[in-house]
Parts: sequence; structure tokens; C-alpha cells
Amino acid sequence: AQAEGICIVGGAVYHGHTHSDLNGCYIYGDWGYGKVWALRPNEALSAVEEITLLVQREDEGTERFNPTGIFLDTEGEPLILSHTGRLHKLKKK
Repeated sequence: AQAEGICIVGGAVYHGHTHSDLNGCYIYGDWGYGKVWALRPNEALSAVEEITLLVQREDEGTERFNPTGIFLDTEGEPLILSHTGRLHKLKKK
């Protein structure tokens, strides 16, 4: 079975407005596999309730995506810094 991460990149707790379903989730990524997840803790903050895959790099015909940092903009929306120096935003649903 393939592992779920090689190099986890820390992020931030989401409190924006564009993705209200992610409020309170910790957004983080994996440099090696090019993925970004949202981790939702339970109400007591004592365990993980749910992990949702938000972004997955598509290897064919696209620029390689390896997140190196995840930060919040002034609106509380995640900005994902890639190893190429590009900033990415989560797509609106």
C-alpha cells in the first residue's frame, strides 16, 4: 500500500468564508505527493474526526505541484505556496 505522505507541510486553521464547510479545519499538505488535506478535530479537540483531500497533483501534462507552505490571506483564505514560487488558492465549489 502506498503511504499517505512523505514530507508534511504545516498550515493553518481555516476561518474564511469561501469554504464554510472547512471552518475550524487544519489545512496542511504533503510536499512529496503534491496533496493538500483538511483535518477536522472533534469538538473536544482530542481526536481527528475527519480528513478530507482538497488538492491532488495530476502528474500528466501539468506543472509539478509540491506545496512548501500554507498561509492565510487577509480574508482568512488559504494560500498554498508551491516549490516553483507560485501561490495557489483553493477552488470554489
